[in-house]
Amino acid sequence: MLQLDGLAAAGNTVVIVEHEMRVVAVCDWVIDMGAWSGGTGGKIVARGTPVDVAKVSHSRTAPYLAAALEGHSSHVALAQSQNVEGLAGFTSQA
Repeated sequence: MLQLDGLAAAGNTVVIVEHEMRVVAVCDWVIDMGAWSGGTGGKIVARGTPVDVAKVSHSRTAPYLAAALEGHSSHVALAQSQNVEGLAGFTSQA
């Protein structure tokens, strides 16, 4: 995450293909592709902020992303209450 955060902080556009919801939860924009693989895949199922995508009822990603967002929020709230800078594995963007 430090490398990705560094690239973004330097003003770069960073495009990643990611399945780790903790990483997806801190992105600025998400494009959820699916719904399956092969000929039945490759369609945009949802797009928007992580919060927007987590609310899309027909997205198979949404419940996992919602859970990651809840976990991220609790980590950020805890760090802010303790005045901690730079959470390991999380950024403050979500």
